[in-house]
Amino acid sequence: YHDWQIEAMTNCIKAAKDALCGYKAIPDNFLYFNGYIEKSKKACQDRGSAFVIMDRHIYFTIETE
Repeated sequence: YHDWQIEAMTNCIKAAKDALCGYKAIPDNFLYFNGYIEKSKKACQDRGSAFVIMDRHIYFTIETE
């Protein structure tokens, strides 16, 4: 295995354990979008929407703060 594969597997295992324990990294009202992170981030900032970036994924809400 390559280092990046080991890291990905380790992160998946941790995420699964966290989910089974009830931990939520992203609120239920957030939508998911993969790709064009900078464009989506700017759109969220412009409209005052909350967002979270995790790795190469952006999660955001259409609700304003």
